[in-house]
Amino acid sequence: MRAALEKQLRLAASGHFVNMPDHAMQREDPLDYLIIWVLAGRGVVRAEGQEITAKPGDLFLFRPYVPQEYRADPTRPWDILWAHFDGDLAEPFVAALRQFGGVRVDLGLDPEIRDRWVELVIAEYSRDAGADVRCHTALAAVLGLIWQRLQQRALRPARATGLNVHDLQSYIHDHLREPITLAQLAGVAHLSPTHFARVFKKQFGVSPLYYVIQKRVALAGTMLTETDLPMKQVATAVGYDDPYYFSRIFRKVTGTSPTQYRAGHRALPL
Repeated sequence: MRAALEKQLRLAASGHFVNMPDHAMQREDPLDYLIIWVLAGRGVVRAEGQEITAKPGDLFLFRPYVPQEYRADPTRPWDILWAHFDGDLAEPFVAALRQFGGVRVDLGLDPEIRDRWVELVIAEYSRDAGADVRCHTALAAVLGLIWQRLQQRALRPARATGLNVHDLQSYIHDHLREPITLAQLAGVAHLSPTHFARVFKKQFGVSPLYYVIQKRVALAGTMLTETDLPMKQVATAVGYDDPYYFSRIFRKVTGTSPTQYRAGHRALPL
């Protein structure tokens, strides 16, 4: 049972850092997936061509083989829960969560998720015979609960903005292989392009068109790791007729080329 669980999801490490002003990490070639949830304080995250000021409620989702750097704000050091993991289900879980915003997702502060995550950390540090199984099941429970909360929020129209997130995500998903313009997305939201762009960035943290790029790259990443399709076909399938332009966009978002991404992810241990 333990071997089967590890093949699906394997916890490498987890923890809870509180009030550590000197906490800083730079990972040039990470070998596993990493999630960080900010409970309090501030920090700075650099990944996938972005520099993000981390605030309470932010969930960061890092993929392997993509350079990443993060540190606490020394004047307001963050309180974070974190977990490193891999396995066959790691990429599907992370890809599902990243659809709600990319490398950073606005999860908010949820007591139930916090309690489950703390249970995960405690299980890892336990020395009894059943600790490994509890770690694997606790990790799956945390990831599943996070997805459930984000999905529930997405299915509700955002009252403050009037954006129906589910409709927007469905439209983008259904048209990823086609050109998508700001005007088209604004039309789905029944807003003017200018107002829509402002509201969208406030809610998602990135511009509408960059969000579309993130979705294209995420789909391309799945195709690169799960199929043997030539690069040109992958590029065309996610809306790029020019494979060289696709390669530049992919590198800008992920920090690595499509070829390196395919080779690196297929090299992950099971």
